Amino acid sequence: MTRLRILEVASELPPVRSGVARAAGRVVEGLRVRGHHVDCLSSVDAWRFSVGEFRFSALGARWLRLQRLVQGYDLVHLTGPAPFIADALLLRWRIARGDRPPLVYTHGFDLVLEGLRRPSHVYRRAVRSLMNTADAVVVTTPGYQARYASLRVAPVVIPWASELEVVARSTPPFDGSGPLRVLFVGQHRPYKGVDRLIDAAAGLDDVHLTMIGGGSGAPGDTARIAELGATNITHLGRVGDDVLEQQFADHDVICLPSTNESEAFGIVLLEGMASGCAAVASDLPGVRDVVGDAGLLVPPRDTGALRAALARLAADPGLVASLAAAGHTSAARYSWEATTDAYERLYLDLVSSS
Repeated sequence: MTRLRILEVASELPPVRSGVARAAGRVVEGLRVRGHHVDCLSSVDAWRFSVGEFRFSALGARWLRLQRLVQGYDLVHLTGPAPFIADALLLRWRIARGDRPPLVYTHGFDLVLEGLRRPSHVYRRAVRSLMNTADAVVVTTPGYQARYASLRVAPVVIPWASELEVVARSTPPFDGSGPLRVLFVGQHRPYKGVDRLIDAAAGLDDVHLTMIGGGSGAPGDTARIAELGATNITHLGRVGDDVLEQQFADHDVICLPSTNESEAFGIVLLEGMASGCAAVASDLPGVRDVVGDAGLLVPPRDTGALRAALARLAADPGLVASLAAAGHTSAARYSWEATTDAYERLYLDLVSSS
């Protein structure tokens, strides 16, 4: 087996807690276990600061010394989008001269900043153009493969996976004798739609919502729960992995109410499905591929439709059971081992043909 020297570049890597960080970190871990040498660069490796939802990093400036940075590597893997990191590297790669290793670009989602839709659209168009610079483009779902089918190199689908193994449910299935137990896991950020989920669940006596996660929007969301007097909503904040795993097992539904394409996969959906939960999620590109026939999809931003979906499940234990069974089967098809296999094959093919 050929052992590769790989440079992994991502906006976020562990110990940062985000979907991109977790996915990139698991691929790096898997490749290292297989004997490949992987060095990492992320936003934490350079000066950075945040203002609300805006995150700035000086990492992009390092690409001015591109030839020196990539010297000695067989391949560079870039995970994006990430303003001033991924786009700066793609642009520098386009104008660079001389020998350089193959570049693989994984496009995790389409960036949309709430309140800045026009600039977001311009940025996405620029990224689409720069993606043609890469020697291979990876997306996580068939929906995004179709969306980017017109690129110079057809995208390859390599899905992310669940942190949890598919296991038999440890708690009794929902039978309607008590409230439907709904779980949200994620950062409280504008595109996550937590405020809409709170409004949708508040006052539904046959639904109990548990929310897990922190983030800049958490205090406001907690205040909203109090303002509504929503005694059927519990906010646990950040919890440890052992508590999180138990919460997945104790709930009937995993909910992902995101409002725009900044959500394009939803690892937490797979984690919930692996634990025996039915899924309720916004009908977004990529997300709908993950949900498949394992849940209910609702229009993004439609609080009424989200409320109706929760009420429908609370009134129909049989539907909850059938969706949960479908999710259990679907989640078993995803694994980080398979994800690492696919990346390793892609890397070896590119290096051997370069």
